[in-house]
Amino acid sequence: MNWLLIVPVILGGSATPEMAKADFWPASDEIVMTAGQIEAYNASLVAEGDLDLVDICSAADSVDGSVVRSSIGQYRIPRSYRYFDKSKVTASAKKRILANRNLDAVAGTAALRYGIITTPADLRSFPTATTCTDDGVMAGSLCFDDFQQTHLWLGEGVLIWHESADGRWFYVRGRNYAGWVEASNIGLCTREEMIHYVKNPLFAVTLEQKLVTVAGREMRLMMGTRLAKNADGAVLAPVRRADGTLMLVPSEIDIEMSDGYLPYTTANALKLAFKLLGTPYSWGGAEGYNDCSATLLSVYYCFGVELPRNSSSMKNMDRFNHRPSEAPVDYSSLLPGSIAIVPGHAMMYIGCIDGEPYILHDVNALYSRDLVKDQRSITLVSSCSDIYRKTGLSYTEAFTNLIEVRYENDNLSRTSGAGDH
Repeated sequence: MNWLLIVPVILGGSATPEMAKADFWPASDEIVMTAGQIEAYNASLVAEGDLDLVDICSAADSVDGSVVRSSIGQYRIPRSYRYFDKSKVTASAKKRILANRNLDAVAGTAALRYGIITTPADLRSFPTATTCTDDGVMAGSLCFDDFQQTHLWLGEGVLIWHESADGRWFYVRGRNYAGWVEASNIGLCTREEMIHYVKNPLFAVTLEQKLVTVAGREMRLMMGTRLAKNADGAVLAPVRRADGTLMLVPSEIDIEMSDGYLPYTTANALKLAFKLLGTPYSWGGAEGYNDCSATLLSVYYCFGVELPRNSSSMKNMDRFNHRPSEAPVDYSSLLPGSIAIVPGHAMMYIGCIDGEPYILHDVNALYSRDLVKDQRSITLVSSCSDIYRKTGLSYTEAFTNLIEVRYENDNLSRTSGAGDH
């Protein structure tokens, strides 16, 4: 996929240059959630049941075949999307893609296999690298590929539910998504080996997004990537052997890391988020770049907080979910780093100035009041009342949910105004 060269204009609406720095925004070094509270918070999100989150380490050794078929069958080839790559969709091309799902081979009870992601990988609706678009555009951030669901990060554990007819793809269940990933990106291991890697108490977390070399392979690592370490403190890079099995290689990686998770404070949340300013937008996280919700995941994974993958799931989170349609929101008291939702889009609330909320978000386009499209495709800081959706509503008018990422700590000092700025 070809990426467009983008001049990094990182301000939107009435945002000013000084707002593009994290230290402009008042935030606190007070702990929002302790490690124990984060563990309980993650468990509570899984327990909610409608956020598409699972605890892969506590999964049973098998899964009912009807569940596998239903999960695979949730994905449809949309009629309105007329191109496979740059060619018009044909019935025979559709048939080949659907046949490769190998549904007839799904057993009544499917025994699980286990794996660790050894190369950051795209997770797909179907077992194919073919793109599916409505316009045949293949260029980077302009490519809205319906088959692209999300991006799996180096070191993630997955449950392998099924295999494609050509043997090149696995249908996997990850912590926040299910879909098809190329088998060459997974190191097969035992259940115990998977759990030991993803739960190892010795680990490092990447604090930036960067193209690096890992165990001799070039790849783009996402902020928030969690990698196990050995007793000597060396990062254990997961590598797929020639026979498909997992190997752990002690490695030095040229990227900023923390030893374990960072303390979850609003100051840390904003510092991390502002490191992502100017990074490209990519639908579904294709090829290791963020989309809107992945920007939030990148930040919160650095604290060990495991949020739902998509804005459609995030909006269903129960705790501290403020809904402007039900009651006015006092932006000045909202926790910096909160999740802001408009239909189809997730953002980070960073602060309020004179009653105006400001957000940091990875966006494909903004609109002016007269609905002139501004194609940005980048992570930026913007105001909300003077940037618009294509529906004609401002972002402030379009907010459906403002969600504070915290547990039961009601004693936080949540200053979000900008003081004398």
